[in-house]
Amino acid sequence: LAKYTSLDLLLQNEMAYSMGGVFLMGIARHMYHYVKLKHATQQLRIEKQQAELSYLKSQTNPHFLFNTLNNIYALTREKSDLAPESVLRLSKILRFMLYETSGDYIEIEQELKIITNYIELEKLRYDESLRINFNYTITDMKQAIPPLLLMPLVENAFKHGVSETRVQPFIDVHLSAQNSQLLFIVKNSCETPVTEVKDASVLKPIIVYDDFGKLDLRTGKIVSATKVEKADKLLKLEVDLGFETRTIVSGIALHFAPEDIVGKQVVVVANLAPRKMRGIESNGMILMAEDKSGKLHFVNPDNEVEPGSGVS
Repeated sequence: LAKYTSLDLLLQNEMAYSMGGVFLMGIARHMYHYVKLKHATQQLRIEKQQAELSYLKSQTNPHFLFNTLNNIYALTREKSDLAPESVLRLSKILRFMLYETSGDYIEIEQELKIITNYIELEKLRYDESLRINFNYTITDMKQAIPPLLLMPLVENAFKHGVSETRVQPFIDVHLSAQNSQLLFIVKNSCETPVTEVKDASVLKPIIVYDDFGKLDLRTGKIVSATKVEKADKLLKLEVDLGFETRTIVSGIALHFAPEDIVGKQVVVVANLAPRKMRGIESNGMILMAEDKSGKLHFVNPDNEVEPGSGVS
């Protein structure tokens, strides 16, 4: 009987050890799968970020090249002395894109140079009214960042902001890289939304008769109208002023279809200084009236008059 009791205790001890071993194996197996799953999740997150960055780069490269070639084409048509400078800057940018962006990282100094060259190329499309402020504070020019990380923000500031701004266009760019922290701020001008209605009771500053007398207002007739490429708000108009035909870029594309306004009589500010918009030189401004709903209407005589007639 004593032997039987000892055997029973032995079996109980063996079972306890076995259950403890199974329990420890379960914990170890659970920890193994948890670590493996965590590693796989982290790897998927890294691959997702790399895929997003690669997609961004693939979108930036052809888009940027297309825009820049259009800029240079416009300069060569004008036989501008700035065309050779543009070609040189473009060659530096293409060299960078072909040979420097294939790796995972570049020095922040390289990104800074590409942004500077891009801004200088874009400035060639605009007149002196465009204000650009680009400043940076970088403690280590060798700091590594993904290639073309910052460029799309600057490009979009020109594409969606400055190119569609008729009054006081500007871009402010601030880059800070200190203590392994990157701060990149881009601000740009934009047109007032068409849904925003101005208070008709608020008048602009008073002018004297001499100031008003400087305006040369003429009647004109729209002979052709086309949409400006990649500019939702702009139409390119050819306007007959009687003594000549003017190209005028007008921000009325959201209100009128091009085919509906051909033959329309308009009033033009004929002595307004030329200004480039989307690479097109605009020579004048079409007068428009805005109602309470934000809809634009042409300002024109009640009856048909000869193009070029004075308005006072």
